[in-house]
Formats: sequence, C-alpha cells, structure tokens
Amino acid sequence: MATHKITGEVRAAIRMALLDCDNKIAELGRRIGIDPSYLSKYISGAVKSVQHEQWMLLCAYIPEINDRPVSCGDINGNGNAVGYSNIIFNGKCEDAIEKFRSGLIGALIDADLEPESLQKVLKIVKNFKG
Repeated sequence: MATHKITGEVRAAIRMALLDCDNKIAELGRRIGIDPSYLSKYISGAVKSVQHEQWMLLCAYIPEINDRPVSCGDINGNGNAVGYSNIIFNGKCEDAIEKFRSGLIGALIDADLEPESLQKVLKIVKNFKG
C-alpha cells in the first residue's frame, strides 16, 4: 500500500490548520477525521509517513499539501479529481476555478452588502485567477 512522507512543509501546513482551530488538536482531528494523537505525532516529526487513507483525509482538509498532479474533470465533494476532461492551468482546473468564481460573484451580488463594498469585492473576485 502506498505511503506518503510527512515533510517539513506538511508539518507546517498542519500547524497552520491547527491555528484555524484555536490550537485545539482535538478540534482539528475532528475536522480532518484523524485521531488527534496521530496529528500530534505528524507535527512533532515522530511519524515520518502515513498510509494513503490518512493522506487523503489530510489532503481533503489541507489541499495544498497534495503532491499528486491535479487531474481535471468532475470534482467530488471532497475536492478529489474523479474525471479527466478539463485543462490544467498552473496546476489547477481552469473550468473549476471559473465555475467557482462565477458562483461566488452571483452570491456576492445577491448578498446584502453596501454598494461601495460590493464593488471592491467584485473587482477582486473578477480578477482572481487561482
């Protein structure tokens, strides 16, 4: 079975995710679906690699650590590529980025924001390239 290395970059990304959980390892474990004691071992460097199943859980929550090439196509709810039809642009699925951007613009227009704030946010989103 495939294993994936827990590099310094991966440890740093897990630490950053931990900050989003107010440094509560139990909360991060709950969100990711991995036992908090294992997350502590990943962060400390006590564990050097993980099985594929744990890696996929980590990647679903912290996608930037995924060292696999991105395959574009249909994307499932966890952000895992399950098809191969779209163009990869700078490691990202151009169609998926555009679909997200369009949906976000629509949601912002429907939101109850002050006109000046809305225009600033829309300008940022329209220029976002991923």
